[in-house]
Amino acid sequence: MKTSPVSDDTDGDHAKDNVDKDPLHNLIIKITVNKAHYENAYWASPILCAVLEVNDNHQKIATPYVTASEDPRNRSFCVLGFYNIWTRQFICLIEYKWIVDTTSVFDVNYYVDVPDHLSNVKINVELWRITCPFWAIGEKKLDTDIYHKLVDKHGNYLSLPYKAGGYENWVTLRVTTMGLPRVNTIAVYQNGSFFNGHYPSIERMNLIILNVNGNNNIFNNGLNVILIPTSLFTNTKLHAIIENAVKDGEINIDLLPNCLKPANFSGIDRNSNRISPYIESIITREDVPIADAMEILELCITSANESEGVIYNYTGVTPELAGLAPDVLGMIPFDGRVMQNSEQGKIPRTCREAFLQLLQYVAELLYNVLVAIVNFIKYLIQKLIEWGMSLIGMF
Repeated sequence: MKTSPVSDDTDGDHAKDNVDKDPLHNLIIKITVNKAHYENAYWASPILCAVLEVNDNHQKIATPYVTASEDPRNRSFCVLGFYNIWTRQFICLIEYKWIVDTTSVFDVNYYVDVPDHLSNVKINVELWRITCPFWAIGEKKLDTDIYHKLVDKHGNYLSLPYKAGGYENWVTLRVTTMGLPRVNTIAVYQNGSFFNGHYPSIERMNLIILNVNGNNNIFNNGLNVILIPTSLFTNTKLHAIIENAVKDGEINIDLLPNCLKPANFSGIDRNSNRISPYIESIITREDVPIADAMEILELCITSANESEGVIYNYTGVTPELAGLAPDVLGMIPFDGRVMQNSEQGKIPRTCREAFLQLLQYVAELLYNVLVAIVNFIKYLIQKLIEWGMSLIGMF
């Protein structure tokens, strides 16, 4: 696999390439919770909730509370009957029968970032029967672990089904390994100074980060980043416009073109500290129409001397392979649009845990009231002393 020639952590996810399961992407897993089953439901169809925790990270995820709607079971209760001492059998005269469902259907997705150097991730799975949804109180019926292998021996992402639990209580899931790429990145370059999608050496960079509304063959809908080496940026029309608008470290917005007036500028004051070793400046703008994005890109490739016209080129790049310094790469965000989690429920508690939390709340409330009373008494005593001293001073 092709990796960066200038960094031993190509994708900048803090896992070295030699142990990274995918050196070009930050790995995440998608956990799809399909169904949960509680076999011993008796009086009514249970309200179930699955709780997940990945790699003991203390960040639990709870599914919504869902009433069982599948796998019906026949239940019965003898209202009136007697025990036959001759046959030694109980004979029911009046029997009440009903049906309860035992399986809840969730079909929800949750995305979790995982360490890229691990071969397997541990997922703790709990099943709760919710007895009081309003107070998030229930009974834990299952607590077990499953282990998901991130990639196969060829480095291919794995998507595998799992059943946590046994016959009576279980949760079915599918865990899918995914690679998270960075947002669309456009590199500005000069002819003869860009080879195979990367700059020839590490340079100080200027970044323009645009949240674009719409898309074309250059920009994607959402975040986009334009990269310009400082050695080129100083010769651009964009740089000339900013230089003309800056005075004493402040920008005169009126001197900027309309496409730049809503933007934010960092690093333009030469007397201030650097943003980072290899970042010269950052320009950001939200809600950018496609026309404005194209205009800004045009300013990046046009000479400050308008008679020269367009002097640079641009191309879309894989930022991990573009020969960027780590601090520059770190400023290009991962494209997290795929990580749209489904609705979550409250983390359930047992009755004992809820009672202890109530006691803690009451204790804290009483403590705060006591502190307020003590402070009031101290204030009152101080005022009485001051009043007494003022009376003594009158004689």
